[in-house]
Amino acid sequence: MKVAVLMPLAEQRGGAEQLLRLFLRHAPGAPDAWPLVFFEPGPLVEEARALGFPAQVIRAGRLRQPVRYMRTVRQLARWFRQESLTLPDR
Repeated sequence: MKVAVLMPLAEQRGGAEQLLRLFLRHAPGAPDAWPLVFFEPGPLVEEARALGFPAQVIRAGRLRQPVRYMRTVRQLARWFRQESLTLPDR
């Protein structure tokens, strides 16, 4: 089973990014089981790729930019299909 990891930031700014770094170093199973999407480019993207994790950058912009927001949602949906990921049931 694959589990997507979505990260809004791609550089160290706080605890979430530090937790991601720890997770990448100790993730159970193969790196391919943990595809990542970052909503901005940055050093964490390259760090994840160097450790063998598939990492994609989808520039999300701000929520107050509705056109960009909808584009991001479409790109995420396409990415989910490409990675054979499913959305959880509601």
